[in-house]
Amino acid sequence: MSVLEMAENGLVSARFWQIWTCLGGLATALAGARLFYPVSGAPSPQTSQEIPRPKRQTQRPRIEFIATAAPPTDRLFARLSVAATASERCSLLEQVQPSEDAQATYAIAAVLERAQLNSVRACATQALVRQPTVEARSWLVDLAEDPEPEVHASALEGLAARDDASRLLVVEATHSEDLELRVSAVKALLEANREEGYSAAVAVLPLIEDAATLASLIEALGDSHDPRALQALESLLENADRENHLQAISALGELGVASAAQRLVAFLELGSNEEFTSAADALKKLDPELALTRLRAVFASASGERQELALSAMTSFDGPDIATIMRQELESGEPGRARIALHWLINAPDPSFEAALVVVAEGDDWHGRMLAMQALSKLSSPSAQAALQRLTGTMPESFEERFAAPTPENLAHVRERRIARLSRDDLQPGTLIALARDPDESAQEAVLQYLSRNELSSGLWAQVVQFVPTSTLERIVERNSRASGDAKEGVIQGLGRRGDPKFAATLRDELRGDLRNSALTALAQLGDESVVPELVQLGKNDDSSDRALAVQLLSARTDREATQELERLASDSDTQVMSDALHALQARSPELVARLAARAIREAEPEERASVLSSLSDLKPTLTRPLLEAALSDADDSIAVQAIQALGNLRGPASAQRLLAVASDSTRSEEVRREAASSLRTLGGPLVHANSTLLDALLEPETEEFFVCHAN
Repeated sequence: MSVLEMAENGLVSARFWQIWTCLGGLATALAGARLFYPVSGAPSPQTSQEIPRPKRQTQRPRIEFIATAAPPTDRLFARLSVAATASERCSLLEQVQPSEDAQATYAIAAVLERAQLNSVRACATQALVRQPTVEARSWLVDLAEDPEPEVHASALEGLAARDDASRLLVVEATHSEDLELRVSAVKALLEANREEGYSAAVAVLPLIEDAATLASLIEALGDSHDPRALQALESLLENADRENHLQAISALGELGVASAAQRLVAFLELGSNEEFTSAADALKKLDPELALTRLRAVFASASGERQELALSAMTSFDGPDIATIMRQELESGEPGRARIALHWLINAPDPSFEAALVVVAEGDDWHGRMLAMQALSKLSSPSAQAALQRLTGTMPESFEERFAAPTPENLAHVRERRIARLSRDDLQPGTLIALARDPDESAQEAVLQYLSRNELSSGLWAQVVQFVPTSTLERIVERNSRASGDAKEGVIQGLGRRGDPKFAATLRDELRGDLRNSALTALAQLGDESVVPELVQLGKNDDSSDRALAVQLLSARTDREATQELERLASDSDTQVMSDALHALQARSPELVARLAARAIREAEPEERASVLSSLSDLKPTLTRPLLEAALSDADDSIAVQAIQALGNLRGPASAQRLLAVASDSTRSEEVRREAASSLRTLGGPLVHANSTLLDALLEPETEEFFVCHAN
């Protein structure tokens, strides 16, 4: 009998009731203990109201609990209580519906309490957000300061959308010293349409140096639909780097403020190709009628590349005149324009184009032929399907599989052809994988026969194991119990990717064999708790590659034992192991990481200092910047140049100021000053324009800009 069956049968047993009674009592007591402690007012700089905040405990209080009413015999909760893998837990957590009954909260909290994988904790937090209970709110308050970004972001989003007291907790978080937490709080307020979101966003924007973080906040500003965000987005148009500049253009369309339309129109007239595309998409969202009018004007008056850009942008509009334009372009003989029309027909099938599509499908442009056949496959008329069948009959067999209608007869025919191809020497891996995915008995028998007669790479074995039905996999595992080499390696890898706890015992059997590391990786993917001692031991091996793998696998866990081992490995003699451990710890213990990283660079041998600095230059900006600024004054110019390049990658006004200081320092070597000037020019922004004379003296004068920042 399986674990799941035992759990379900337990629903009617006295033992199961006792377990659930204890669980419910414990969760109630924990929530009650949290709510019992008095709250302390924490005034926000932006409000005079008191902010109720539960007092945090370094340890959970010890609770004496008594039996409570038996929980409902819900099969979902029973399955959740015995779920063995991360994917299974997350899948079940998604199915927990919002309920005023605290039992749902207790079930989620029980998973959260025992979860060691970050992925499961994130799923549990999202599930708690959906619960309206007081107990769920209490958990979210604790999780709002969790070191895992996905966890605290979800908790803050849930609190921002709740009552005023919860909202004020999020407002308080916008003043956190942890910039990542602060940005998450700002985004949560913007998403919940809270009025404090905009002012908090304006305050934090100048502090953000990471391009991805800035892009996410720009997106949140656009999604807020708050007219006050227009000024901040327009400022970013002037000062942001290329990618964030384009992101700000797109955000103007999402924002929905009518006065932004003319700014977007200016990019259609004067902007670069990238700006044109971004502005066209944004204007379509903001004012579709104006967008179509302007695009038609460009299409009629511009030339070459600009016309193609306008034509491509118009494909998302409807109307008889658009169809007329597309027909003209399809028949124009210009491959680039014809392909745009074909993409339009794939997304908006039109039977009146059938004859024109057949002509293109019979033509010489291979790319156009494929697009035309894809467009024909969207048409249901017998003549279109007959034309498609005739055309694919002259092409490789894979094209029939790609374009044939998914009828039972066609699927059976495709299956037969795939099985027949298994005997060919030039078999493509995709054919074997397609058969592995096919649950039909004949397909599975053909796969098993092929596996028994042929040697496969470990990667292909892993894909087969990942996708075959469970009944086929059981036969594969049984057959390969005494196998070796690629077959054994591939089966282990595939079992890890598959995430089925049914095969955990098979993987544990391999821990003492030659493929120990592969088995450990697979078990860690399953979330199997038996691997923790093995991972600790792996982190103490003499082989640095073993220690690097230990860091990788420990990084996914949040338990104290994993964190302690990562802290030890953060001082490893191997640069890569040390760097990987510091990266894993930066969200959990930023102060420790800052201290260990500075020591690693300071104590590194001169010939290794560049390698150590390089390995740490992609930590969180708040941790990396002090390391790079210290390296700017290194006596070795190559180290200083490396720090300059890394500072340029960090972006932001702080980087620009430091680069300008180095470029202006006449005591530095010409090589260092030129590198600083080059990085500053690439960075762009007001300092570049204000110091163009200095930059031109160190570098060749700049004659061309990559994009237009001042499209007025």
